[in-house]
Amino acid sequence: MEELMRRLFLLLVLVLVLFTLSGKARAASDVTLENLTIQLWPDHDQLAVLVIYDFVLDANTPLPAALHFRIPLNANLAEVSRESGGASVKLAYDLSAVKVTAG
Repeated sequence: MEELMRRLFLLLVLVLVLFTLSGKARAASDVTLENLTIQLWPDHDQLAVLVIYDFVLDANTPLPAALHFRIPLNANLAEVSRESGGASVKLAYDLSAVKVTAG
């Protein structure tokens, strides 16, 4: 159990470092985020972490707006959604622009 907790802690630290170094969100154009919160929820029965980006675009942002997020190459992207009236609405996403870079 201690080994699992140690691994989970190291994974959380790694995820935090990756998100901090890579930039939280990069706009495809001049998009300004009014607010950005990143939540890390460790899974209780496997070595995994749910990462939730919660953000609000600036009121002056022209819509539709495209945002690019960096995620680890081997991450399992389960869902992209938005909140509407307290409910989660799934959105389409595009993984075709995946770039692999060293460093």
